[in-house]
Amino acid sequence: MTMPFRAKTRRFRGLPTGVAALLLAGALRAGAPRPSEPLRATGTASSPAPAQVRPGRPCGPLLASFEYPAELSRLKARGCSLALSDLHATQGGHSLRVDFDGNSNPGFGFRTGAAMDWRGFGALAFDAYNPGTQALPLRVEVEGGGPAPGPASPTAGAAPRGPRLGSGLAAPGRETTFVLPLDLPDPASLGLGGDLRLPGAQVLQARGRIDPACVAGLRLGLARGGRGRTLYLDNLRLVPLTTTGMVDEFGQYALDDWPGKLKSAAALPRLRLQEEAQVRGFPSLGGLDAYGGWLEGPALAPRAFFGTTQRQGKWWLVTPQGHLFFSLGMDGVDPGTGATQVPGREALFSWLPARRGPFADCWGPRSFNFYAANLRREYGAGWEGDWRSFALKRLKSWGFNTLGPGADPALFGMKSVPYIVRADITGPFATLPAARPGQRPMPDPFDPRFSLAARSTLLALAAPHRDDPWCLGYLVDSDLPWPAWGAQQGRQSYGLALEALSRGASSPAKQAMVEILRRRYQDVDNLDAAWQLGASSWQDVLQNPLAPKGALSQGVRADLALMTRALADRYFEAVSSALRQADPNHLYLGCRFQGQPADPQGPGLQVLQEAAQYCDVVCFDYEGPKLDPREWGFLSDLGRPCLVTGFSFGAQDRGPLSPGAQPADDQLDRAEQYQDYVLSVAEQASLVGCQWYRFLDEPLTGGADWPFNGNTGFVSVADGPYPKMVEAARAVNGKAYEWREQF
Repeated sequence: MTMPFRAKTRRFRGLPTGVAALLLAGALRAGAPRPSEPLRATGTASSPAPAQVRPGRPCGPLLASFEYPAELSRLKARGCSLALSDLHATQGGHSLRVDFDGNSNPGFGFRTGAAMDWRGFGALAFDAYNPGTQALPLRVEVEGGGPAPGPASPTAGAAPRGPRLGSGLAAPGRETTFVLPLDLPDPASLGLGGDLRLPGAQVLQARGRIDPACVAGLRLGLARGGRGRTLYLDNLRLVPLTTTGMVDEFGQYALDDWPGKLKSAAALPRLRLQEEAQVRGFPSLGGLDAYGGWLEGPALAPRAFFGTTQRQGKWWLVTPQGHLFFSLGMDGVDPGTGATQVPGREALFSWLPARRGPFADCWGPRSFNFYAANLRREYGAGWEGDWRSFALKRLKSWGFNTLGPGADPALFGMKSVPYIVRADITGPFATLPAARPGQRPMPDPFDPRFSLAARSTLLALAAPHRDDPWCLGYLVDSDLPWPAWGAQQGRQSYGLALEALSRGASSPAKQAMVEILRRRYQDVDNLDAAWQLGASSWQDVLQNPLAPKGALSQGVRADLALMTRALADRYFEAVSSALRQADPNHLYLGCRFQGQPADPQGPGLQVLQEAAQYCDVVCFDYEGPKLDPREWGFLSDLGRPCLVTGFSFGAQDRGPLSPGAQPADDQLDRAEQYQDYVLSVAEQASLVGCQWYRFLDEPLTGGADWPFNGNTGFVSVADGPYPKMVEAARAVNGKAYEWREQF
């Protein structure tokens, strides 16, 4: 089979993205020495000379141009030699050549008696070229000083003295601009996940704090020594940085450019007409039944609803028309996922409309949806119906046959693409806290109120889908804190059982765990000998928090594994029973586990085994490069079909600040990784499909309810599809059935 993208071993960039960097904007301000007076210590310097560096690089007033021999006399070197060179200059005719020896902390720098005032410039920048064949570990140190002379700094006298440290890798054979942020807020304080990006530069990882009004010195070198290492440096400068206006009127990154970036609202209708013509040329992949099943494959007896089957050792889904079905899904097909929080962050946006006016329907109580605003520009008022119709046409044209979790419910009734219904069981039942941030609390399945809540939630949810043949099934309670699949058998692997044991006597889960121990040990003295608790009675065990001390013995781990299995068994039995009552016609797809290949002896796999007793399909998210059959063979032991309900790859070449969970070099690499992943799923006998997370890029400034801002979409915030991704999807999705049958 010929594929349009090369299959290759996945590669990961070793270059760090760094801590949050404030973004370049605004006019240059005074505050740095002239290049003819390098490295002068001043109180508040004046008349800066901007560095004339190559286009696309952040620029600002020079601290050192490395054009004058006198500059070298001001530098103190350790473990290295310094010389001016006419090679690899990015400003003027010379650069600084640094030859390192074997010193453990080689570098050069300067220190001054009076503090320098670097206020107004946000970051230190320099250009570097590594002529070697190995990456060089850079280390930059900015030393803080006492209060600056002149007008008092708002933080003078109480400012942190630092140092501010930066680290990063200078890639071999590459010229790079490095930036060390000087005084930045934590990205979380801006409501952002991951790091902000500075166009044309690599942001160094930073730690420590200084007051930029009181800078006493600077040192630049390598984190580790090594003979024969050389680095060319040039254009040591300050650059003005700010987040003000970093988001343009279309929700795009304002301070960079890329192919396909939207430049005017008038272009949106024209671009939509062009794409509609393309979609008409590829209305859907051929050889499929109405539901997307494989017409050319083996035919089974028609049925009323989707089902599963195992044929020649491979699991498949089956459409109502009786054809084998391999789910190729798209998560989050909903324009509502484009909303981002606004209050307290207004300065980030170069444009926000009035809450009353043409874009009133794009506002939420605390958020604005730039994607919805672009759809309004594209389709006009009342855009929702046209968007839904075209979204379904897009999916079929790209080769997708399933609406994954998080789709706009209005799409379900359009009878065009099979869909998955997602449910979260809520109610006044007891819970166990999640072990990691971002996870949901675990319902206490031993609380009778949980079973009641499951019945009431699923009865209401299933009512419109119970008799719909387009419904594939139900995914219930995503992202619960089940044990990590691949974790070592330490306390984290048994977190749920330990949390249950830490409760008091009123906890239903604690009561159930103590009953397991009572049946296992009979006498409390036997338990005390194994667990070393110092308990004198079973009542003590029930009433007091129970926490084994020190490393977990093999016997204690066995007990905790038994308790974890009991929690899983009760949970999946309760949900399965409630769903069968609410809707006996459709598949129960479990809860969507988060993880990686399991430890064959670990509690994570044991939970999967419990789920397989009750679920029709076991679902999980796996944000990895692809599924290696040597690591995923354990799926065949579950005796159930499995479905990947979330994976993605992202790059940083089209505006989004983060690549997401799995980075790619660029859009081509992203498309190649998509191809490799889908083919690796098709080759797994236990897997019946995979679903991409998600339709739309995460908002540049994070979602309304989550901080993530990755390049995870098939379309951008401007509603433009990524051409390489579309090309890869059409090619790979169209061959998935043949590929799966052949392997």
